[in-house]
Amino acid sequence: MSTDGVARVVYAEGEDERVLRAVQVVRDEGLAQPVLIGRPEVIRMRIERAGLRLAAGRDFELVDPENDPRFRAYWETY
Repeated sequence: MSTDGVARVVYAEGEDERVLRAVQVVRDEGLAQPVLIGRPEVIRMRIERAGLRLAAGRDFELVDPENDPRFRAYWETY
């Protein structure tokens, strides 16, 4: 649970279009605060291609496995 009382859910396959579509539903329904693991440019491109309304920093937190110190902690927990 995050400090604001909303559950944070980490999606290890954040670049997968099916995951991105699921995240759109999660945000639309206000079910959780998603955390996506993936390369920012790939995620942005796939969101655009799928016509989703998601934006990093607004709708989900982004963990870039190539450039984020939290990645190892998330990987070990997963």
